[in-house]
Amino acid sequence: MKTALILLLVSISASIFAQSDYRSGYIISLSGDTIHGLIDFRGNVRNSLQCKFKSDDGTNDVYHPFDIHSYRFTDGKYYISKKVKQGKEESANVFVEYLVNGEKDLFYYRTDEANHYLISYDETTVVPLPYRESTSLKDGKYYGTKSTQHIGFLKSYFNDAPELYRQIESIQQPNARNLTKLTKAYHDLKCDSSACIIYAKTKNKFSMAIEPVFGYYKSKMFSDFNPQYGAHLFFWLPQYNENVYAKTGFLYTSNTALVEDLGELGEIDYKIYTVPAAFEYQMPFKRIKPKLDLGINAHFINSQGRFEGAGLSLAAGAGVMIKVTSFMYLDAEVTSDITGFAYETDLIQGVGYRGGIYFKL
Repeated sequence: MKTALILLLVSISASIFAQSDYRSGYIISLSGDTIHGLIDFRGNVRNSLQCKFKSDDGTNDVYHPFDIHSYRFTDGKYYISKKVKQGKEESANVFVEYLVNGEKDLFYYRTDEANHYLISYDETTVVPLPYRESTSLKDGKYYGTKSTQHIGFLKSYFNDAPELYRQIESIQQPNARNLTKLTKAYHDLKCDSSACIIYAKTKNKFSMAIEPVFGYYKSKMFSDFNPQYGAHLFFWLPQYNENVYAKTGFLYTSNTALVEDLGELGEIDYKIYTVPAAFEYQMPFKRIKPKLDLGINAHFINSQGRFEGAGLSLAAGAGVMIKVTSFMYLDAEVTSDITGFAYETDLIQGVGYRGGIYFKL
């Protein structure tokens, strides 16, 4: 049963991550023609590399930077072909997200390693704003440092507006919010005749959801499923991926095991407290959302009223959420501890199924 469950979770995982998320939008060709249709939304990293487009006449195409001028999701993200300068002689073709269109422009794209905010170098080329964080070891202690090179770059970019220098110096870590605010302030200073266009929709840094859950869980050493109670907490980080949530919480279950001691069978009561730390991918459907979890479970074991030990397990899960209202979903999932680390793996490896009511806060 355990092997079948793991194969099912792997199969669901492959299916979910292969799914497309087509949203209304349009592309602008190199000749300036606007073509409406549906665009596959795949997150900031994939969106910068390609545009999968279904036109209203039924054709399917995949565009790369400079195959088209730009593309945009309806009332949403706007991507434009640019050369990103990476050195004196090197550059890369990228769809960069157009954040601000004004007297000075601001762009953004994300790689697997970091966020990159970009300013205009010439009509077709942009240059990344330099910024990095590093950690050093000195006298047995770790120290974190943040570069300030971006401040000089911004002062040079806005060199005809020294009244903005104080605002620039306050930017300790560049992000979409503070750079958009700065670029708009410059436009308002220098241009009275046209409005600054801000394409990026400012989002909360994160939002939360809570989910009381009830289900049944069985460790390898127990013959029966036993009730499990608890709650999950979800944290949404839309600047990384609109469909991925950080997930944690607290779960409790108890069971009685028969243990042989000196030739005699005896009962031992176990209480298992589980704290998950996982990422959950929710498919971007409106009513029914398949989902997939992958992460670590921390198990804390209480035996006969005494703390006995703790262990970690690699865990995966899959399930489905059904929308009831704009802020509430019914949730059902099946989970499995794939492998255990430390302590008694028979106690911390198990399978379970749970149901809950998911509330967006």
